[in-house]
Amino acid sequence: MNKQKELMKFKNKYQTFNIKSYLNLGLTKEEIYKLKEAFDLFDIEFKGFLTPEELKKSLNDLGILSKNNIINKLIEDKIKKIDFNKFIQIMGTKSNCKNIEDVKKLYYVFLGNFNIEEKLNVDNFKKVAKELELELASNEIEEMINSINPQEPGFISFDEFYNVMMKI
Repeated sequence: MNKQKELMKFKNKYQTFNIKSYLNLGLTKEEIYKLKEAFDLFDIEFKGFLTPEELKKSLNDLGILSKNNIINKLIEDKIKKIDFNKFIQIMGTKSNCKNIEDVKKLYYVFLGNFNIEEKLNVDNFKKVAKELELELASNEIEEMINSINPQEPGFISFDEFYNVMMKI
């Protein structure tokens, strides 16, 4: 589905949703609508909010996260409710990569050396996920890598990594 059709689908689904109040967060309309859709899926009781425990369970059920420091901090701080405004702040955080030097530093974190001629692979992502206490299955990492580089499954070049990081 092209982006225009997808945006129309979201606009029709969320006719009463005021997207304009979220555009200053640096997210695209499509990203905001997708976060709204995710929030609505997690809010199974239609309360308009989630508890940190509900959010953590939903993300764990999807295999996205196991021990997220932000969610754990909300639980520790005894935050009772996460409305969509808070949800978008948590889940819609953009990358801090502003230029090629920032991306090179991050590439180094994944690769473990400064050779940008080397390509990232599943093991590189597993290592970083483990350090961040994220539980990602190998097949999930492979799908992510292959979606970025379908021509060479299992590997991401620096240029491909750079393009992704500058989009997020």
